[in-house]
Amino acid sequence: MEDILGRAKSLGIKFEKEIEKDLDRLSELQELLDDAERHRTYLEEEGEDTTLHDEVIPKLREEIHALSKKIQ
Repeated sequence: MEDILGRAKSLGIKFEKEIEKDLDRLSELQELLDDAERHRTYLEEEGEDTTLHDEVIPKLREEIHALSKKIQ
């Protein structure tokens, strides 16, 4: 997402400051979700407990969904 935002800016597309902050937060949340999913997969493969990940991942998805709707 960050790369897309940077590329859009380099093409001269301007964003409102609030939307830009939301896009940055969305990018960070997506990156965190990707990391959490990868880590959960690793823990599952190792036979470790994934309870925390099983709680956090849906909350991250909800936050991403809500922020995406706000940006639209």
